[in-house]
Amino acid sequence: MAQAVALRTLESLAPIKKELLAVGGGSRSDFWMQIYADMYGKAVVRTQVGMQAAALGAAAVAFVGIGEWSDFSRIDAAHKVIDRRIPIDENVFFYAKRLQLFEKLNTFLSEIGDDLVAGK
Repeated sequence: MAQAVALRTLESLAPIKKELLAVGGGSRSDFWMQIYADMYGKAVVRTQVGMQAAALGAAAVAFVGIGEWSDFSRIDAAHKVIDRRIPIDENVFFYAKRLQLFEKLNTFLSEIGDDLVAGK
């Protein structure tokens, strides 16, 4: 749930596409890919880049940094979509309700922590 809170915060600062790119170990699991799609309410795509995403990003930063590339647009060409998980409406609703409960509980616990620090 904390990931959903983080994504919501990020979306308040900058628009996020309707699709999210999943890379790394978790992206190898169809089960987790579906959970992410449902929890975020966005399609989650998996590409062939997979575990090499960090190396690709570092190389792109280096190429832009030395002026070899004018921007990061070439990164998109490196990704070929393997599959896409679409959110399931009833699961999106389930996670949205749990997120509301999580936020209430988080606020409550934060207030208790503040009271403890203040010596109340």
